[in-house]
Amino acid sequence: DPVSVNEELSKLIKVYPNPANEFVTVDFSQLSENEIVLKLIDSSGKMVLSRELLQSENAEITIDLSKVDNGIYFMRLIDTSNGSGIGTLRFIKME
Repeated sequence: DPVSVNEELSKLIKVYPNPANEFVTVDFSQLSENEIVLKLIDSSGKMVLSRELLQSENAEITIDLSKVDNGIYFMRLIDTSNGSGIGTLRFIKME
């Protein structure tokens, strides 16, 4: 379910600032999975971004939100080694 928010995951992954404006930073250094796909989904269920994250490269990324409308977004994280969903986090974009 892309809209259920995983409370345990929010302890392992930090998404800030929230609410976000131009950029949002995702810190996934506490995750044990090595390869993760991050999907950014808007409140209507449309995927607006998909990005592969490699733990070995950097445990923190910044996502440019300048072309994304204001609203509630969900970050769905998927373990690429087995295709299972790790969880979903929520943040708000507003200017």
